[in-house]
Amino acid sequence: AQDSEIPINVIHAGFGLESAYNHALEALSQPNRPDAFVVLDDYMAIGAVMAARQLKVSIPDQLGIVSFNDTAYC
Repeated sequence: AQDSEIPINVIHAGFGLESAYNHALEALSQPNRPDAFVVLDDYMAIGAVMAARQLKVSIPDQLGIVSFNDTAYC
């Protein structure tokens, strides 16, 4: 059996909602958009959700988002 490779693209977005929003918007606008984002902060997750909503990308049907922290907003 041959191992299948899962493509992984790491984007260094910096912390914060606005930075994550801009990078997610760019990534989700590509022809081969990601299936999921793993972000380091809940505010970054909010930025990714905002970008997905703007582009009419359905969460969780078309995009998964995983974040850390457990703030009151998420």
